[in-house]
Amino acid sequence: QFRLMNPADPNLIELAGSTIREGELNPRSSIEATLSFVVPRDGAAYTLLFRDPGNTQVVKINLGEVDVVSAETLLQLHGHK
Repeated sequence: QFRLMNPADPNLIELAGSTIREGELNPRSSIEATLSFVVPRDGAAYTLLFRDPGNTQVVKINLGEVDVVSAETLLQLHGHK
């Protein structure tokens, strides 16, 4: 149901991992989840696509650009010393 799209590349990016488990959600309920995709840090912009089985329209969420960060910043983001 979830794919990632880079407008500059026609190939959709498959989900690499998720905390969502198989099952059904009751009407008017909510869920908190993490979706994982692996993409290069090359400044490309990405859009998250969600296809709801009960709806024919694809939901598109603009995620912005993935950019290069310094090694120092990466270490701080992951809590390594």
